[in-house]
This record gives sequence, C-alpha cells and structure tokens, in this order.
Amino acid sequence: PARRPTCNAVAKLVLSLRTVVEGDPELFIRHSRVYRELNSPTFDEHHIFPWVELSHEELEEARLTIQIEDDCGSFENDVIGRVEFDVKEIYNKDAHEIFGRWFALLAPDVSKTLQGFLRLSLVVLKPDD
Repeated sequence: PARRPTCNAVAKLVLSLRTVVEGDPELFIRHSRVYRELNSPTFDEHHIFPWVELSHEELEEARLTIQIEDDCGSFENDVIGRVEFDVKEIYNKDAHEIFGRWFALLAPDVSKTLQGFLRLSLVVLKPDD
C-alpha cells in the first residue's frame, strides 16, 4: 500500500449534524477553512445549519459532532479528535445555548485518548425562538 504523506500542523474543523426525519437519516456538514503551520489554531467562525422540523422523538436522536481533522490535501483526512452533543441537550439549556465552554477533544478510536481542548459556543434555535 502507498504511504500517506505526513502533514505539518494542518487542521480543519468539521461540523456534522445528524438527524432522522420520518425514518430517513439526514446529514448536514460544514467545514472551516484549513489552517496550516499552526499547532493551536483559532477557528473564530460561525456555521449555520438549516432548521429541520423534528418531532419530539427525532429531536431526541439528533446529534452534533465537531471534529478536528488533519487535512493533508487529496488523501482522506485523519480525525485528530472529536466532541459530540445531543441537540436536545443544547436546546434545553438556558437561552438554548452553551457559551464559551471548553470541551475535551477525544481520539475517535477505542482509546478515547485526550487530544486537546476545544472552546465552543453552540446555539440551537427554532424559527420562532
């Protein structure tokens, strides 16, 4: 097998929202810009997903995953670490948000090794909120 090139501090933030609407899974993905030559990038960006009407049961299953990837170019990116949220948990917070909190970024493999920390502000709003 061909060896993958090694990357030198190249990172990209990937946000994915997974929902199940009337039995059909839907996936919405947003990507940040790519940060090169930085060991501690600041992703000072806003990403908005379209509102999807969800029943109470569907809202229970909706998940938001945020992960940092090692973006080496044309090859498949390696996931450095990720953090996951239940959308309902965020929506049920005061003002439907988590503001400026630090979260552990864990390796996606079985070890769940701590890879670093990610400071996030997250808001979940319905059109009438």
